[in-house]
Amino acid sequence: MFHSLWMFTMNRCFVALLGVMLSSSVLAQGQLSAPLPVDENVVQTGTPGMRKFPANALRGKLKVVQAPEILIDGKPERLSPGSRIRDVQQRLVMSASITNLEFVVNFTRNSLGEVHEVWILNEAEAKQKIKTNTPATNFNFASDGNAKKQDDGKTPFNQLPSFEQVGRQQREQQQPLR
Repeated sequence: MFHSLWMFTMNRCFVALLGVMLSSSVLAQGQLSAPLPVDENVVQTGTPGMRKFPANALRGKLKVVQAPEILIDGKPERLSPGSRIRDVQQRLVMSASITNLEFVVNFTRNSLGEVHEVWILNEAEAKQKIKTNTPATNFNFASDGNAKKQDDGKTPFNQLPSFEQVGRQQREQQQPLR
């Protein structure tokens, strides 16, 4: 008898289900289990029950003002679209449910500088040493290191540097007056 898969469509579902059941039973017996790969970007704590955080994680105090607006260490920040906040049991927390509450957290930023992943810490995790929140800069100039503020708002107008006058004096020296 000819058995067409086009006429007996449920046969395909049965074959797929049978394959899934067989593969899961083999994995349950441990015959095909392989060691999981180790992520090199994750900080290994070595303490059982402690979570592992990415190497680029920063520490700060988080307060959700009104999602996606947050404060980290009192400075206004923004949650990225698709950001994740995890509590001490690794459960996802909606930012609106923790509005106006303050937590010690580890967090990472995305490529735009927005806060992307947040982990609310328990007491033991909060005691671990980790890099604190430092301001991110896109450019480092050699002149920024020792530069003094030129104008603090109190400098008299006649003492401010005037590049326009220097340019005018050079033009006058090059062109004779008529």
